[in-house]
Amino acid sequence: MPFMNRLFYAAGGAGFNLLERVLTTWLMFYYVPPGDAVRSPLVAAGVFCSIFFFGRVVDALADPIISNWSDNSRAARGRRWPFLFWGGLPLTAVTIAIFYPRWLRKVPLMCCTWP
Repeated sequence: MPFMNRLFYAAGGAGFNLLERVLTTWLMFYYVPPGDAVRSPLVAAGVFCSIFFFGRVVDALADPIISNWSDNSRAARGRRWPFLFWGGLPLTAVTIAIFYPRWLRKVPLMCCTWP
């Protein structure tokens, strides 16, 4: 495959990867602020890194299984539709849980509380 084709093919993931890196960095800054920050950490740095590492391991193991399942799906609306629809529900719940930790009652929406 020519170099330009490989470059353009790889560039397709640049937007998602940039968004994921910005979100991860922002979450780390909020959950584990630097030493000179006014806020205290919400979790230990090791716990934060372990959660993200564990997520990557689960993702690496689950992706081939879900991909095979999706490729062989015969859903009426299309083979990807049920996975996108039903996967969006837990994604919504997890996103809300990340930005509004119920276990920390004194903190409202995280995007509005940084001093």
